Amino acid sequence: MGKYLEIRVHEGDRKGWFGKLTYEALVQYLWKSGAPGVTVFRGNEGLDEAGHFQNVYNEYASDKLPITLQVYGDEAEIDHMMEGLEAHIPHNGQVFVTENVYSAKQLEGDSIMGDGTVLKVYMKEEDQYDKKPLYHALVLAFKKLDVLWVSVQSAIEGFGADHVMRKSTVFEFAAHAPVLVEAALEADKVDAVLQHIKPLLACASGPAIILRGEVVSIEPGDHKKD
Repeated sequence: MGKYLEIRVHEGDRKGWFGKLTYEALVQYLWKSGAPGVTVFRGNEGLDEAGHFQNVYNEYASDKLPITLQVYGDEAEIDHMMEGLEAHIPHNGQVFVTENVYSAKQLEGDSIMGDGTVLKVYMKEEDQYDKKPLYHALVLAFKKLDVLWVSVQSAIEGFGADHVMRKSTVFEFAAHAPVLVEAALEADKVDAVLQHIKPLLACASGPAIILRGEVVSIEPGDHKKD
């Protein structure tokens, strides 16, 4: 088991008027701290530090969009990163750490306790399975297994165990953005799903992790009508 670290800042946050963007400085800090990998996502919309609504279509306020940095590592790696992290986080930033995170690639028939889990699979966009993009092959596999809540997200930048920085850019004909596939799994399906997609997980260049939790949902008919 390991730990999952998530850092939230705003895109335009800087250290000083002309300093490096906070999220870029954080990526550099995590790199130097020995992070096994970092994936950076930009939100399409959200609230800025003043609580004002911002979205990607507002060219005057897009630098206020939320930025999320995600890191998975063993306990010692995450603890080491946390030691000097505070100095790099702005006053409106947030750090979130989850313990007892499983590596889906290393599970061998272990049953995950809890009534629900989220599976996160990190990869390069060019990772493939059976001559298909791996992220697409995973979505198709989840469809066959009746896993309904699946999403694919492209990151704006990140690096993996090879420490090669990869960025998404409109100026490249062949994109090399890091990609995250997420799936919400019901407790009674976890073992069967992981067993079925194990060959696909082996093709992912990044980690595949499982976050345990409690499923809180509204059944049809339970909501109140006005």
